[in-house]
Amino acid sequence: MNDFFACWKDPKNPFQSSSQLPIDYPILGKHLYSLAKSLNFSVMDACWFFGITNASWYEYSTNHYPKMEERHARELRKLFDESIRDGDFDSRVKRLNSKIQDEIESFREKEKKASRHPNKPINDISLSLLCRFFSVMPDWSSCITMKSPDIKKLDLLFKEAFKHIPDQAKAHSTCLEPCIGALLGRDKNAGYRWIQGVNQPHSTVKRLAHALIQWLSYESAGDICSAEISSEERTKRAYWWLALSQNEHKLLNREWGNGIQRG
Repeated sequence: MNDFFACWKDPKNPFQSSSQLPIDYPILGKHLYSLAKSLNFSVMDACWFFGITNASWYEYSTNHYPKMEERHARELRKLFDESIRDGDFDSRVKRLNSKIQDEIESFREKEKKASRHPNKPINDISLSLLCRFFSVMPDWSSCITMKSPDIKKLDLLFKEAFKHIPDQAKAHSTCLEPCIGALLGRDKNAGYRWIQGVNQPHSTVKRLAHALIQWLSYESAGDICSAEISSEERTKRAYWWLALSQNEHKLLNREWGNGIQRG
């Protein structure tokens, strides 16, 4: 990964030091399933938390090949048992193998066209960022509520933090504009629409915004009454996040501020 900031390689940076999700490779559909499992989420919980539909969850999390192999094995055992009684085993096996091969080829063609799959990158920067955040800081999941997040507050937190970024760090960044829409994985004008009430953020963005507001305000999850972080710590966290967001855009071949243009 490009070194956007000198402190990106700070060992305290939770995103850089995590070995769970390689920072130089996109988030895959199967990572959502792994994260949901680690957080002890039901399917319903996972869909709400990630802001996706049941159908999307099924596509991201379901690998059809093991079930297909089990069904083919059952069919082969059944064929063998029947052939013991009436012979003609070789021709039956040949027909079954041909049927299995046709089914596998048909399924592979469908996989190529599918936008969501356990082994394909998630083509949603907001969802990828959400997954990265909670894979390294699962305790912050307790910050997520049903209420709409205060996007204006989050925007101000980033703007205040970016005032203190040193010149040497600015030289490593492709863009230090505190663009709240892009920081949350959407298009660069999304923040304006949210703050002005033109439209509401997408559910995925809401979960991410809730977490970031708390993370840029308090020392740790659950200490929201007494442990506010210093401005220096906020600045450090803010450009860790900026570097992560820029990197996620790059991994999905998107220009900064050119995320999904909805919600």
